[in-house]
Amino acid sequence: MPNFDENGNDLSTFAPFILRNALDTEWADVRLEFSNWKWLHDRYGDTFDDYYLNGYGVEGLVKAIRFMNGLDPDASDVDYNSEGDACYIHLGVTRIPLLCSLPVERILFSLDSVLVEFLPVAVEVNRP
Repeated sequence: MPNFDENGNDLSTFAPFILRNALDTEWADVRLEFSNWKWLHDRYGDTFDDYYLNGYGVEGLVKAIRFMNGLDPDASDVDYNSEGDACYIHLGVTRIPLLCSLPVERILFSLDSVLVEFLPVAVEVNRP
């Protein structure tokens, strides 16, 4: 389960992602943020097999992981707000237990295998 600090941030549960507690805001959600581009690009460069590792690309990998774990990547209480240099995923409070049950640690410790496994799905899931 998340471990929020006094600022409402959990820097460790999903590192290098940051989980931000925004339950007391008008949006009443938690936000999964990826913004550690140096970490990602130092390890993998800007692309992996021609798949861009930018905000949209990371969002696509998250959607692929959700899809391959039997979850709707575009569920009504999951909102994506990504740009080229940011990946933000807004989750309704009911999604916190589901988020914690996903194999997110696979992203953290073996991104190579995650990219190889989920990349084809990420490309398909994110196709217009």
